[in-house]
Amino acid sequence: MAYISTDEVKAVRVALKERFKNKLKFSVRREHYSSLNVSIISGEINFFDGSLDHEDRHHPDAIGHVFDGHEQINEYYPENYGKHKALF
Repeated sequence: MAYISTDEVKAVRVALKERFKNKLKFSVRREHYSSLNVSIISGEINFFDGSLDHEDRHHPDAIGHVFDGHEQINEYYPENYGKHKALF
């Protein structure tokens, strides 16, 4: 299992802040010394525009998914994130 240091977490935080300047505010935190959680706290992007609504192709009984303000991102299915997939 990989170890993520405090300096590596700080480097990610600084890189995100530099890349997105005043457009997005992030929370970056380490969990169990081996994973990194990045959350978008606020910003100029309107995620409530319907582009994160999609059919849930991974659960056959699911009717669909309607974005409710919280989304866990799965890097293996970028097509699920509409016009925001490049960001995620």
